[in-house]
This record gives sequence, structure tokens and C-alpha cells, in this order.
Amino acid sequence: MAVRLAFATNGHGIYGIDMETGKEGELSLYPGPEEIRDLTFAAVNAWRDPFAAISAPDKSGTWTLRFYQELAVNRVLEHLAEGDTRILFLADRNTLANQAFNDFTSLAAFEEDALIRIKPEEIRKQGKVPTNASLFFTIFQTFMCGPPKRRNNVDTYAYFGEPVYTYSLKEGINDGFLTPFKVKQIATTLDEYVYTPDDKLIEGEVEPGLLPAGHGRRR
Repeated sequence: MAVRLAFATNGHGIYGIDMETGKEGELSLYPGPEEIRDLTFAAVNAWRDPFAAISAPDKSGTWTLRFYQELAVNRVLEHLAEGDTRILFLADRNTLANQAFNDFTSLAAFEEDALIRIKPEEIRKQGKVPTNASLFFTIFQTFMCGPPKRRNNVDTYAYFGEPVYTYSLKEGINDGFLTPFKVKQIATTLDEYVYTPDDKLIEGEVEPGLLPAGHGRRR
């Protein structure tokens, strides 16, 4: 959970550990809030307080960020504060990618060319992935059909850098946020099917002896 300091007690003594430096030992008292803050944020950062002053959406108190979402947001803000300003929003649906792009566009806090919505047709037209922006928005399917990826000397990770925070599928399942699944392999005869004149065509066009473009059904 990316905590800096941890403390434990048996009711008689207190034991503490600094998860960053590895320093640990017995304590006479728990450290106070200011002492913990000084230990956790020892390095001066001009962006920290302004970022911390921005509250996360809570839908009037009915919803809060999950711990891994909060960690992801904090990691991004930390890298922004360090000058690492190239960000990729990667969604699994166009609706989500468009929503994020439109939300940032409506803020009017960025130059017009700072945001790019990466689309397959634009990549095909230009022959390359656009690179002249700070925030990129796209979907997985687009990245699988020609953008940078770990193959053929075009590496998404080399271009955008390693993720600043990762929360895996396995972690999501173990933490109870996702449902475990089982893969069941099924072999079909679709590739072996050949259209014949006595088949009933539901839709599409076919040529005798060839696989139909639409869907066929044996009588």
C-alpha cells in the first residue's frame, strides 16, 4: 500500500519501521502528525502543497477513491512535480477515451496542441504515431493495430516510459475488487465450413465452395 512508516504494539511497547530506509526499532512514544509529515516529506517540493489542496471527487460523500486509485493518482502527481510531463490515457472503450479527452479539453488549462486523441485513421494517414503533445488519449485496440508496442523496434514503454504505478489483475482479484475466472478452450469447425447450395443463407454474400462473408447455417 506504499506506506512510508509502520508501527505495531502489543499493549506494552511500540515497534516502528521506516519502510524506505529500513530503519526499525522500539519507540517510547508514537510520533506525532508533524513528525511523521517531516519524515515522509523531507525533500522540499513546490508542487506538493498545491496538489494536496486539490480534493478528489467524492460524489457528495457517497463515493471515495480505492487505495490503488489514490496511489496511481499520487504517483502521477509526483512525476509531474519532477518535470515528467508525458502522460498516456489508455482505455478499453472509445467512450472512456473520449470522455477523458473531452474533460481535459473543457478545462481550458492546456494549450490546444498539448492534448491528442490518437485514432487509427490518423496513424494510417500520417504513417506514424503523433509525438508532439503532453497528454495522449487512445484505446488498447488502437495500440494493437500499429502504434508503439513491444515488437518490431517500436516500443510503447520506450516511448512513454515504464508505468509509474501498476495494479495487476492478480492483485485486483486477491483484494476482492475483481472476480476470478477460468479459461475454457473450445474448438469449433468454423474454419472447416464450406458453403454449399443447400445451405440457408441468413445474411451476407457467398460464393459456392467458399466461406461466407456473413453467417450460414446447415439444414
